[in-house]
Amino acid sequence: MLLISNNIVEHWLELKTHFSLVVKKEKCYVARVLNEMLNDDVNYLYLLIIKPILYEVKKFCRYWKILEHCVVRRYEFEQYSVP
Repeated sequence: MLLISNNIVEHWLELKTHFSLVVKKEKCYVARVLNEMLNDDVNYLYLLIIKPILYEVKKFCRYWKILEHCVVRRYEFEQYSVP
């Protein structure tokens, strides 16, 4: 999710331009909806605000995965070690 939001923020202007051109050329509902979303600056601000939050969540998940791995390894070691 973090990678996706970073890519959208990084290429915001290009996406905005692309979908504004597509809406004019084709009668595509998805392109129209995306164009409306990209023309709303609140969505851009939302992505800017959520970016650091997503980074912290990713960091926490990574830490939790490492911790879980350590606990499982310790359990396996204790289970199969000779008393």
